[in-house]
Amino acid sequence: SRPVEIRELRHLRHATQLELTLREGRNRQIRRTAELLGHQVLDLKRVGVGPLTLANLPEGHWRPLAPSECRSLVESP
Repeated sequence: SRPVEIRELRHLRHATQLELTLREGRNRQIRRTAELLGHQVLDLKRVGVGPLTLANLPEGHWRPLAPSECRSLVESP
């Protein structure tokens, strides 16, 4: 599998909205890569981790995981 999948969601005159799916990420990897390519990252939003999606969880908040969610994290490749 590829280390990252990129999909263009919206292209405006001075900005492009992309969706990136990382299989394995490093700290600030997206920002550093964009900078090397001459682009500025205006905002990042994580929408999931492994098999879990963040759904309606507000930014900066957390919630306890259900036992089945913990199992899915251990079992996911």
